[in-house]
Amino acid sequence: ETVPLKIIEPRRNTIRGMLRSAEKGRNSQLQKLPPERFDENGKAVKDTSDASSGKTALTYTAFAIAAGAVILRIGGRAALISAVGLDFAKENPELQEQLNQVLDFASSMGFLQEAL
Repeated sequence: ETVPLKIIEPRRNTIRGMLRSAEKGRNSQLQKLPPERFDENGKAVKDTSDASSGKTALTYTAFAIAAGAVILRIGGRAALISAVGLDFAKENPELQEQLNQVLDFASSMGFLQEAL
């Protein structure tokens, strides 16, 4: 009966310590937030800068997806990889050889192909 208690007690202390540190982290993040602003009627005023930055991020993301789709349609995968800058293996034959070895090894493993 005392052995399970000896096992549970350190775990309980560890969990409580983690919860305390998580709460401290949460409180420090809450303190970093800007204070709410109120208008003359006492109602909270929403900060529109967050909304505009969200719209800007959405616009940039939509543009990147559309540009990627156009590049894929016109030039195919090779053009997209080149536009993004992921064609570095072409210029480095040693890296290309190492990548080929890894791919050959992965293809030789039968169970891996079944899993994919």
